[in-house]
Amino acid sequence: MDRPKFKLTLFVKTDDSRKALSMLYRALEFHDYTDYELEIVDVLKEPIKAEPYGIQQTPTLVNHTDDGNVFISKDLDDVKKIRAVFGFKSS
Repeated sequence: MDRPKFKLTLFVKTDDSRKALSMLYRALEFHDYTDYELEIVDVLKEPIKAEPYGIQQTPTLVNHTDDGNVFISKDLDDVKKIRAVFGFKSS
């Protein structure tokens, strides 16, 4: 099996997780589920996982790349912006 194109971590708090995940799936709608690997971290339940990334606010989406990590924080409502920043397909 090929390596996923995107390795993503979505940092959320329980109260914002549903909306953030919905917006992320909209941004990924033109990708097959095998194109990405997604970990969802609730920072209230697993704060230790957020510490190495310096997560200060949620939701925060991280794309782990070979060249470093790319972050989008707080505003995941702009699907076009998410696609542009992370290089997701737009059609």
